[in-house]
Amino acid sequence: MAQCEANATQDMAALACAMATLMQNISDLTVQVTAMNNNVNNLVQQVEGNNAPAAFALSPGLTAVDELIDYRTKHGAAISQEAKSALPCFV
Repeated sequence: MAQCEANATQDMAALACAMATLMQNISDLTVQVTAMNNNVNNLVQQVEGNNAPAAFALSPGLTAVDELIDYRTKHGAAISQEAKSALPCFV
């Protein structure tokens, strides 16, 4: 009987130690999640604060969507050159 009580006491001590460790891990993870949420919120504010319009370029895949582009032709080469050219900067 004494052996059973000793095992139960050891089991309870081990359980209490495991619970304390889990609580510490939860606390650490909560701090990390809070920091990540703060970083995400800061990034969202930066993006929302930048109201500059997005720049889009003509790509060969969007020029004639119903047809294949033959880059060996003059028209195909012109499409390719236009798509690869630098975008104008609007300020």
